[in-house]
Amino acid sequence: MTYWHMSLYPNNNKDWNSELELLETKFLIGIGLNKEENNPQIEQFKKMEEGDIVLIKDRFQFALALVKIIGKNEEVEKIDNYLDWFVFRRKIEIITLDIKEKLDFRLPPARLSKSKDKTTNLYQFIDQIYKSNVQIIESTAIIEENTIP
Repeated sequence: MTYWHMSLYPNNNKDWNSELELLETKFLIGIGLNKEENNPQIEQFKKMEEGDIVLIKDRFQFALALVKIIGKNEEVEKIDNYLDWFVFRRKIEIITLDIKEKLDFRLPPARLSKSKDKTTNLYQFIDQIYKSNVQIIESTAIIEENTIP
């Protein structure tokens, strides 16, 4: 499992702010406006693996959500210019949409970036959110298991 951070908005639409709507209705993340786009981050996106954890942030450095990759990279021909505006996409499972926190530390400038160094603020931020939400999910499952008649 690898931690990533990703900005999830189209480069050609600076007014777009539908990240949470996209995650909640389409259960997708993605990158790339067209297949011919020469962007090294698209190659990184293709290398992501199922089980990887992604912090979704907006263009203003607000952390919005934490998601888990559950699907392989897909390339589509037809895109929805409103929500799923990207050609390269992966199915996700939502871990939490309840972050909404301004990141007060410096982030790599890339739209998509791995967070491998356990000593960085970004890695620790993702790790803390992930672990606290996993504990909540596991505790809820135990409670539900013990209350089934």
